[in-house]
Amino acid sequence: MRLAGPNLVRSIAVTALSSAITSVALPSFAADGHRHSQNMPAQVSEAAEQARQRAYEKTQALVELQKQWEKAKGADKSRVLEKLVAKAEERRQLLSELIKTNPGEVLRVAIPNEKRAGMPAEVEEKLEQRLELSGELDVFYEDYADGSHRLRHVLSTDFGERFEMHFAGQAPELSKGSAATVYGVLLETEDEDDSSNGDLAISEENLMLAAGSSTGGNLGGTAQAGWTFGEQPTLVINVNFADNSTQPWTQAQAQSTVFESVDAFIRENSSGQTWLTGDVTPWLTLPINGASCDTTAIVNAADNAATAAGYNLSNYKRLIYAMPYSSNCGFSGVGSVGGWPSTTVINGSMSLYTVAHELGHNLGLYHSHALECGSAVTGSSCSTDEYGDSTDIMGHITSHYTAFQKERLGWLDDTNIQTVTESGVYSLEPYAATQGSTAKALKVQNGTDAATGLPLYYYLEYRHAIGYDDMLSSFANVQNGIVVHTGVESRGNTSHLLDMTPGSGASSYADTRDPALEVGASFNDGDLTLATEWVDGETAGINVQVNGTVATCSRANPGLSLTPGGSAWVAAGTSVTYTLTLTNRDSSACATNSFSLSKGVPSGWSSVLGNSTLTLAPGASLSTTLTVTSSSSASDGFYTISAAAASGSYNASGNVTYVVDNPVVETNTAPVAVNDNSSASYETPVTINVLANDTDADGDTLTITSVSGVNGSAVINANGSITFTPASGFSGTESFSYTISDGQSSDSATVSVSVAAAPVSANEAPVATDDRASTDSSSPVVIAVLGNDSDPDGDNLSVVSVAEGGKGAVKINADGTLTFTPAKNFKNFDTFSYTISDGSLTASANVTVSLSGDSSSGDTSSGGGKGNGRKK
Repeated sequence: MRLAGPNLVRSIAVTALSSAITSVALPSFAADGHRHSQNMPAQVSEAAEQARQRAYEKTQALVELQKQWEKAKGADKSRVLEKLVAKAEERRQLLSELIKTNPGEVLRVAIPNEKRAGMPAEVEEKLEQRLELSGELDVFYEDYADGSHRLRHVLSTDFGERFEMHFAGQAPELSKGSAATVYGVLLETEDEDDSSNGDLAISEENLMLAAGSSTGGNLGGTAQAGWTFGEQPTLVINVNFADNSTQPWTQAQAQSTVFESVDAFIRENSSGQTWLTGDVTPWLTLPINGASCDTTAIVNAADNAATAAGYNLSNYKRLIYAMPYSSNCGFSGVGSVGGWPSTTVINGSMSLYTVAHELGHNLGLYHSHALECGSAVTGSSCSTDEYGDSTDIMGHITSHYTAFQKERLGWLDDTNIQTVTESGVYSLEPYAATQGSTAKALKVQNGTDAATGLPLYYYLEYRHAIGYDDMLSSFANVQNGIVVHTGVESRGNTSHLLDMTPGSGASSYADTRDPALEVGASFNDGDLTLATEWVDGETAGINVQVNGTVATCSRANPGLSLTPGGSAWVAAGTSVTYTLTLTNRDSSACATNSFSLSKGVPSGWSSVLGNSTLTLAPGASLSTTLTVTSSSSASDGFYTISAAAASGSYNASGNVTYVVDNPVVETNTAPVAVNDNSSASYETPVTINVLANDTDADGDTLTITSVSGVNGSAVINANGSITFTPASGFSGTESFSYTISDGQSSDSATVSVSVAAAPVSANEAPVATDDRASTDSSSPVVIAVLGNDSDPDGDNLSVVSVAEGGKGAVKINADGTLTFTPAKNFKNFDTFSYTISDGSLTASANVTVSLSGDSSSGDTSSGGGKGNGRKK
């Protein structure tokens, strides 16, 4: 139920205690990942140093193994490679975690691409890579029911890839839909269930937005045209899943929540300047499992389903995806930051708080925090409670957006927020009441923010329990005083509720339920005093009094950066030049200031600053050079180079990492060739494995490059052996030389081959074959009996004897033929025998001579032949 209340006015007496308001010791705050509260720099620095050391050690160990691998030979190379691959995987896992918590350290230890290219392929695939990517930004909050959150930045490329961005230092305030080009270090993901293609570590200076893109929604209090004013066409897409088809609310209930409750909340907060219109879909069952909690897949599938159901998504600026509760998801809502079409994913929480909170993100708002400083209101050892603001729906209560937030949205401006610059009487009307003629909030500058140099302000509000501030009705403290916030101009993530009654609750949640500075109390931060008092109790008219004049000059620590911020990997003795940029963060009313520069390098190194002093006006930046030369004897490792600037008690420092990466010096030991001995049969080739006894101390592969001094032939075979063939008829010992090489050096040796004498084989007897001849009764006939005789050994044959038959005379001729002369009694045929010899063994055969024309003896053809054996 909404409560009506009187048009109350409170008064605040603000007394200046000094003529100058300097920068209050308030930290600068950024999104802090899953953490509910963020510790101050000392603790963060300790954790960062531990992370830095681990990253350095893993990287240095990997590089050392890589150099060992380059030097290793043979089997040692394989063993070192195995260790190298294991170390690369160990380092990859470390960096995969580190990039989410300390992306700056990933940038520092990232291995340069040129060195990465020299790694073995199986190692290179596990390493990060430096690259440039362009695409569209998706910026969104994941708000979890346990009070934690994640502010995520994703770059979507034209190729359908999604890379999650992790900023070194404070992330810039970016908005959804901005076109951007980034240069950073990519770690590809190996998680198949992850919708991201990898994690990208970048620094803000390596982010370039396209012309017309926004850096954070509505920074500086000026509303982005169309984002926060007027009609906001909205489509609520009710979706469930293949594994969860429940419908926890009706279409009408969703209509009531969004287009009645949330719309009324927005109308009241914006004083009617902004409102919601739109539609609610029936339940659409998506063909995916909701348990995966892949919001990218859910949104894409829901868009397809809504389009198929007849909804034209281009008609809507705000898209709300409402799904049944899934405990696997953890988050209650996910909301994109700025831009349009904006997206919100609701996990089972169709409520005013959840929808309006995520819609605040859609409009460009960050969370409203609370500053927790123990028993103090402010200090140097405070932490921030992410959702700690107990007076703002961007904190943890369903009440109005604070004045800081409304100023960013453009819903409050200088006609509603009065800036206090001098002492006087000021009035505040109830913050949630219909706008009257009195200010809704006061804005008092309290110096400059130490981190940015931008103005730091107190925002003062009187929160009476009316309208959507009726949730504060049980907060008597709030209704009996003023609520004070701090915020940095143009920094949307710096709204902090101050607890003016510190330590009053047992927990940070309970402690901030009474944050107001009540009547009769005062607050003194050393530069300013605030006091609240009732002026007119009946009409609740209240005055605000500022005593003194707000100082015009506020000094602040300067800003200092060194570029390139990435580590330089160079050999010992190399000079590297960095650019040192100094920014004067004093307020604009301050005079020009001079800062002394100093630097620090390891012992034995040299360094030169281009300028030792920089003089610059407030808000201005100047650069100079810092050239660092390492010792020529510096060993491999990571070395910190520091620089500092100081002007009195105001100072800043920065550092970069110089990496000594000495090249591998190749040393080679010449191979040793050892003499070889072998033997060969007479006129028979022999293959000799001459490399078998040759050695190389480095394990290099050996090859034969030449042979010389060969009597016969020597052929170098592909497998590194030599085939030697003796000269024809040679027997005895033959020697020749050969030369081996390991690719760089060579050596020679001699091969001695003992060639056996020609073999002596056993003699076989010749074979004599019968012969035939014919003649008339009175004419001699010459018979070539050896013509058909043979010798298995090829020996020369000769006729050594004959045995006449009695019908003629037989004569052995010099050419090995026989002459048969017929006798008077030769009437038809005669037969005689002859004996042949190969010089050792003999054989005999018969010769039959027939009378010409007489067929009584059978075939008369001659079978004579001439022997062709080899004489022994």
